[in-house]
Amino acid sequence: MKKIKININIYKNFFILLSEKLKLNKILIIIFSIILMFPLYRTGINVYDELQLRLCKFLGIKSFLKYHYEAVLQHQGRMPIPLVLNNYLNFFSTNQKIYKLVEIFIIISNVVLFGYLLYKVTKNKKLSFLSMIIFIAFLPMGWEPVPPNAYTGMYGISISVFLVSLIYYQSYLETENKKFLIISGITYLYSLLTYELFLFYFLLYLVMALKKDNSRLKIVYVNLKYIIIITLSYLFLYFVLRLCYPSAYDGNKLALISLKRTLNQIFFMFRSSFPGYYLFNAKYRFLFRVSNEFSQKSELFINVRIILYMILGVYFINKILKLNTKKIEIKKNIFIIIIILFLMILTLSVRVLSKTNQENPIVGPDLFIGFTNTYFTYFLAVFIISSIVSTFNNKIFKFLAMITFVIFSTSTQIMNEVISLKQEKEYKKLTDAERIFETNEIINWNEKKIFSEDLYKMGLAIGLHKNYWTEISKIKKLNIEVSNKLDNQNGIIISRNIGKREIFLLGTIDSITQDQQILTKNISIFSLNNLESKKVYFKNENNEYNYIELKNGIKDKKFYKYNINFDKTIFTNSIDIVN
Repeated sequence: MKKIKININIYKNFFILLSEKLKLNKILIIIFSIILMFPLYRTGINVYDELQLRLCKFLGIKSFLKYHYEAVLQHQGRMPIPLVLNNYLNFFSTNQKIYKLVEIFIIISNVVLFGYLLYKVTKNKKLSFLSMIIFIAFLPMGWEPVPPNAYTGMYGISISVFLVSLIYYQSYLETENKKFLIISGITYLYSLLTYELFLFYFLLYLVMALKKDNSRLKIVYVNLKYIIIITLSYLFLYFVLRLCYPSAYDGNKLALISLKRTLNQIFFMFRSSFPGYYLFNAKYRFLFRVSNEFSQKSELFINVRIILYMILGVYFINKILKLNTKKIEIKKNIFIIIIILFLMILTLSVRVLSKTNQENPIVGPDLFIGFTNTYFTYFLAVFIISSIVSTFNNKIFKFLAMITFVIFSTSTQIMNEVISLKQEKEYKKLTDAERIFETNEIINWNEKKIFSEDLYKMGLAIGLHKNYWTEISKIKKLNIEVSNKLDNQNGIIISRNIGKREIFLLGTIDSITQDQQILTKNISIFSLNNLESKKVYFKNENNEYNYIELKNGIKDKKFYKYNINFDKTIFTNSIDIVN
């Protein structure tokens, strides 16, 4: 119970400090947090691995454990138990809104613990609050395999646990209470077992120990001894595990093919770690343009959200910059800055030097610009920027800092809004398609084969494995084989887009032409919206164009269903529905 009480006090003390010392209204803090986190709340899943986890959660705990045993232990040679816990906490509910709330809580815990750690170590409120607001306001959304877009539960929980470890280690250095050291060691070990990258962050314990007393190396060693033992024990366990389960995953194997390309990639990822970089990246400027497809209703909401963000952003950054705190002397802390920069390079080098990237480059301005590694270095980059800004106290600099913050953070929020709406739309396509397997109509296709290229094109950057829809049918208590390769199937599912939602057409395969065009005579159209009086255009077997007006739709679960029987077979790829 004591341990739980201490953990709660970490949050409690910090929020008391935030609300009382700065005299900020707690309601405004909550509103500001909601405004910042709403784009994340609306999105779905953006990477294949998390889609697999969601699918395994649908299939049950045995499937969830089997996935981690095969993918983590056997394939990667890594300890699966901590990752099972992290992922299960993230996906304890398959309801999108619930697991998004869990992810938001994880991100907020990252931010709060990061700010509290900086305050506890430096006793500088400005540095602490400045780091928090920069971190959360510039946190980018996109399609990169990095939190908050992906792996938020898998690694975000571990980062919070690691930050708790550093906080308790600082408490130990201040009080020499062994209880704090034990908690720090246990949480450090948990972090190591989830991701070997935490091994490099032993350097932070070293920096904290040296900051406490760098005059006597013996004292530094005594303060670090427990952490050193845990680090060496983990290394021993890591290599024993790799001997027992050799990794078949090239992502955790090192290689070097081109030194010049490697250095360029490290420098590139170093830049992409800093807040605001996505605004200047050509790939994301392009994605912003192609994703910018709002309705008047969504534009109104975005304008309100952005205006509220700007008002509260100015309020908070102004309050923080006006704080009268002890000035940080960069010259006296140059050693810490050097260690942080070295740690950033070390963290990024591991990703760039992976065999996966060396043999088939995946890092670059037009490729991936962020990985889990860059979420780690984002913390460090935010600390460097906040440390520099905190050193200046003149009014002109504060004004320029506030204007810079508002302009670029607002631009980041606009980009996040646009991208999150695109991600929401793409994820809804996927979940809408899954609902087809809940309809009464699909029961007629049990024990049959269905062909569908369209279903396997969903998910944007997610990517779907070849048995995904077959497994979805099993989850729905059916046995339907769904493939994107023509192979004597009985039916076909195609999709068409009308407005914001996807329309699905399920039809029989009556014949196939020599050039692999499919003809059907019967289709059922499924739409979540009423399509009464909408026109379906098509081309028949005689290459004649015609249309049918939709009438007499019936409800089938959540869908409106329209059954059509054509006089002649029609080409499925010619079907179009006009809004």
